[in-house]
Amino acid sequence: MTKRNGERKSRVPSMTALWERRRLVLSLVLCIVVALGGAVALRTYGPWSALGSTAYVSPTASPAPAFHQIYSFSFDILPHEPSYPMLLHVGQSVTFEWIPGPYFSVQGDALPANRPFPVHCTLALYGPYPSMDDLTKAMNAAATTGDGITPPGKPAFTTSPPGMTDWDSTPHQVEIVLPTTLHAGYYQAGSECQYERDQGSTGTGIPIQIDV
Repeated sequence: MTKRNGERKSRVPSMTALWERRRLVLSLVLCIVVALGGAVALRTYGPWSALGSTAYVSPTASPAPAFHQIYSFSFDILPHEPSYPMLLHVGQSVTFEWIPGPYFSVQGDALPANRPFPVHCTLALYGPYPSMDDLTKAMNAAATTGDGITPPGKPAFTTSPPGMTDWDSTPHQVEIVLPTTLHAGYYQAGSECQYERDQGSTGTGIPIQIDV
């Protein structure tokens, strides 16, 4: 203690001042710890984890994809004729139709899918053969060689439906006027569909007779 002008003054800080200093030091230390912890969380988990456990959802997020039944296709010719084989005429308007049905894959029945895949179908007329027996023999020869639903040789006529996918639940049709370049005789109308989903295929064959 010192004595000045008859007064006694103490150089020892008061208890209140000491507590104020300690509170200030503790506040600074706490701020530094919080800042370091936030920096570590931001670097480790990213900006949204550092803010808390609530996930951020963008208002423009895409909705979950919808699932859809998938189909395979069989082939038919319209109009139906009572005769067998079907009798058609050169110059006649004929509708070739691809009809959707249950899809089967090598793994079994196919489940609904969240996106469509293209389907490529073709149609070809093979012939002419002089008789139905000759056409049948050609088809039997194709079966033994593994050529499937079409007889040997190049087709006399080809066409295909446009823009098919395995989500299509309605038939696809192509209307054709039978060209005059076709000769009278018996033909095999064969259609094969290739499926990009699993690289599988289906085929349909229909014998027809064309008259001039």
